[in-house]
Amino acid sequence: MDGLDSNGKVFVIGATNRPDLIDPALLRPGRFDKLLYVGPCTDLQSKVSVLQALTRKFNISDDVNLKNIVKSCPDNITGADFYGICANAWSLAAKRLVQAIER
Repeated sequence: MDGLDSNGKVFVIGATNRPDLIDPALLRPGRFDKLLYVGPCTDLQSKVSVLQALTRKFNISDDVNLKNIVKSCPDNITGADFYGICANAWSLAAKRLVQAIER
């Protein structure tokens, strides 16, 4: 970031799941001035919202209730865990579709 033209408009965002390992030089004034902690979802509706966002392009049956899926998950589940669940579900559905087509 050093040596940038002072008239240039550059906006840099950094993200980490290990803020304890950030080099203090990056936190000096003029660099990454602001720190924003985004914690895990703790309430039911937030978790349902994450699951809805992850499945917005899925064709989900009307009898699937995302709230019930969230309720069956552990309390400490993360967005990454939900992503893994959705990716596995999509993969299994695709395999079933291919198998049905091959029959």
